[in-house]
Amino acid sequence: MLETLGTANFVLLSIWFVLSLALLTLRTPLKFLLEKLDPNQASTILMLVLAIPVLVSLAVTLLLYYPQIGSFFLVLHCHGPACEEHLPVGHLPQLGPLSLIITATALALVAVKSWQDGRTNLRFGNGIRGLCKTRAGFWEIDEQTPLAFTSGLFKPQIVVSTGLLKQCSKKEVDIILLHEQGHRLNRDNLRILLARLLSLPMPGARYFISELCLCIEKSCDLRSCQHHEPGDVARCILKLAAASKSQSSAIYCAFAKESVEQRVKNLLGPSPLTLPKSVSFSLSCVAAAALCLSVTPLHHYVEWLMLGLTQH
Repeated sequence: MLETLGTANFVLLSIWFVLSLALLTLRTPLKFLLEKLDPNQASTILMLVLAIPVLVSLAVTLLLYYPQIGSFFLVLHCHGPACEEHLPVGHLPQLGPLSLIITATALALVAVKSWQDGRTNLRFGNGIRGLCKTRAGFWEIDEQTPLAFTSGLFKPQIVVSTGLLKQCSKKEVDIILLHEQGHRLNRDNLRILLARLLSLPMPGARYFISELCLCIEKSCDLRSCQHHEPGDVARCILKLAAASKSQSSAIYCAFAKESVEQRVKNLLGPSPLTLPKSVSFSLSCVAAAALCLSVTPLHHYVEWLMLGLTQH
């Protein structure tokens, strides 16, 4: 039982590693595609991309090693007329337990990271709350540095500094609040935390997280454009970016922090492409079908891999 569990875990790690490398090699065409799409859809795609290595490797391993599920997908093959549906043959006495240790260590690291981030966010939110005055739709903190950000994971709140309210016009404040409302409604802090946890051991994770943050900011910029001209939103971003750079304090304005130049180009350039829901549904069906059809070839591959490893 332990050998089978360890071998299945080794298969899971192998599939996960191959998928992670494959996604890393596709980052250039993926970036080109995401730049053309609606930022909200692009951020959803990136979340799925970050989840693919973990979810697909887990699903395929379950299909391969859980007979009640896998028997619906496996076909008779390669072992003669008496062949029946079965688990991939072969065990790895050394690599199996080692893979279990690696997986347990990785899960422990993810759990610790999640607990630390959650505790830090909670402490920060509680500390900010005690320093703020409640206004209509946001909290005002008595700080002369221009600040605007959304704090919290499950019940996020918009925080704006007194300095920003003084330095910005009524229109600019409204643009900033609309932008931050987008973060609050989408619970973007929670989305980014989940993305970081999913991609914690993934090669090139920093690149994908950076692209996700950029797409999220673009999406919130477009929310501001629903009530204001894109040019006004772009000028507001540039103004806050310049004000943040001129401050000697390490405190920054999150509104104008992320990839200012790319966000301005997105606002002033052509409208992004929005995929119809039918296309998204069709792509999901194709992905599910591809996953099911891949089980039998992977079954062959796992048996071949086990045979090669057990003979050496």
